[in-house]
Amino acid sequence: MDTQDIADNLGEKIANLLPESFADTRQDIHSNVITLLEESLSKLNIVNREEFDIQAEILANTRIRLEAAEKQLSQLEEQLKPAANK
Repeated sequence: MDTQDIADNLGEKIANLLPESFADTRQDIHSNVITLLEESLSKLNIVNREEFDIQAEILANTRIRLEAAEKQLSQLEEQLKPAANK
């Protein structure tokens, strides 16, 4: 769910809380709430779930590659130790 969907959903819920006598202003309030929420949410440093999952996968793959590189470096250091002792 993106920020626009969240804002629209919340705006609709707020508008529906108003009594029926405010039926004429419900749409105005709904639109204003959506605008305010979208502006506020856009200022926050948030990402959607899909983007978060992609970055988490990239991080996991990077961690695997780093661990493999550390292991390879350790093996190379072990191979160089006997040569340095001669």
